[in-house]
Amino acid sequence: MDYDVAAVGLSVPPAAAPLTTYRPALSVKNLGRYDAVASGSLSAYRAGLRVYFSPVLSPILHPGETGLATAADDWLPAEQGDHSFFGNVTTARDQNPKNDNLPPTTVTVGPPPPPPVPKTLDDIYDALQPLGTEATLTAIADSVPPAPATEPTLTEVRDQVTSGAKEATLLMVGDAIEDTAKEVTQLEVNTKLETRIPPALGPSGGLKVEGIVATPPPHVPTQFETLGSIVSTQTPIPIVFALQTRVIFIQAEFTNPGYIVVGGSLVTPTGEHAICKLAPGDAIAIEYNDKDNPLYICASIAPSYAIVAATTEP
Repeated sequence: MDYDVAAVGLSVPPAAAPLTTYRPALSVKNLGRYDAVASGSLSAYRAGLRVYFSPVLSPILHPGETGLATAADDWLPAEQGDHSFFGNVTTARDQNPKNDNLPPTTVTVGPPPPPPVPKTLDDIYDALQPLGTEATLTAIADSVPPAPATEPTLTEVRDQVTSGAKEATLLMVGDAIEDTAKEVTQLEVNTKLETRIPPALGPSGGLKVEGIVATPPPHVPTQFETLGSIVSTQTPIPIVFALQTRVIFIQAEFTNPGYIVVGGSLVTPTGEHAICKLAPGDAIAIEYNDKDNPLYICASIAPSYAIVAATTEP
């Protein structure tokens, strides 16, 4: 298949989770032949009530690569006990929706982790024992790896030359360089210079190379906008966001009695003029700009509910 992503499992939080804050994430795998981005949603339920919902999004996954589709929002459990997680992922032109859903996963929230215990002098002494009972400050210092060396600056080289031999001439400096590296070529010098070009002169600053000005593409900030859970009847209702959309996420609630039907303004509960029908728990992510033509949803059996969110830009 050309395009297919699969939900592998819940990576965060763990099955036994201390009561603390988490950024939930699904493990997803690209089973298609081309690069893909996985998007979808993740929900948590406690005693039948939904206590958490967030869209999830992965970076670009190469064919065969496994990565994380990370939630947009943190999750802080309100209480200890079992929580049921449901989720799904998809990608543009996904050809196998059967592996999109995360199997229901139980996360048991336990007591919060204990606070860290400050180290005592005995702890420090015990840590030094591998160095020997006669460990000295010198031995301790020798066990610490040296700091990485840094290249000398032109100012440091000038100071060393001046302090060592005030009568040093450019000829002497040139001889020293030749003795150290006779194989230095103009190409190596150019490479060194290129790595030290100030950022303002590089491509992001509009560096002019042979009459061509290289400028980066404009950065377009994105953010999440969620409409929450929308009641859907058999009459189509528009999905309207405050900002211009890039990717729209729609998920049918797990408790719906029928389908959520998605399409244009003429979509019907039976699926005419629809782009998809979402069974309970199913979801879809659409790369769509609704500036001129919003999407519409309706229900095959009313009332039904749809969770709607989008990535937007100003």
